[in-house]
Amino acid sequence: MPECPICYSSARNEVKEFSFTKYDCPPCGPWMVRLDEDLLTQIFAQWNAAESVRKRSRLSYILRRGQPGPTKLAEMPTDFDKSWHLEEPLPAPSEQLDQLIILVGQNQPSPTEYADLTAPAVAAWIGTIITRDPPNAGLHWSLEQKKTNELLERSAQNDSQLLRLKMAGWLRSEN
Repeated sequence: MPECPICYSSARNEVKEFSFTKYDCPPCGPWMVRLDEDLLTQIFAQWNAAESVRKRSRLSYILRRGQPGPTKLAEMPTDFDKSWHLEEPLPAPSEQLDQLIILVGQNQPSPTEYADLTAPAVAAWIGTIITRDPPNAGLHWSLEQKKTNELLERSAQNDSQLLRLKMAGWLRSEN
């Protein structure tokens, strides 16, 4: 299975067409780029190790947040390394928690049912750092925090995160 050039996860499909390449990976979601894969690799190779992790994490975050709809691809512009301000930081942990509460609340069928979300998609959506081993370490760190546990309940099953807001989470999501 091909690897996503941004987050290193297995891409469900990689389609190379005349002028663009499409990817669909669990964290970044469906996206496309109109750059040759070798050029993309050259751009990434210019970044040092720490810079690469931050910028790739920000790219994954931007792509996941930029999904135009369930059947459409986010498009990475050819000048993404400049136009998307990859030097800007990811959201702070408190902002990540706010986004997690909103995401869970929007995906819970009812207050008594769990939202069934995948860990890679949640991690990219809220803006945690990309980690190879173990994957989703940033999300798991967030979910283990005392403040997070005051706001939501969780039950992990394989790659799914079953999350449900507690009353404190519902109150916070309404503000």
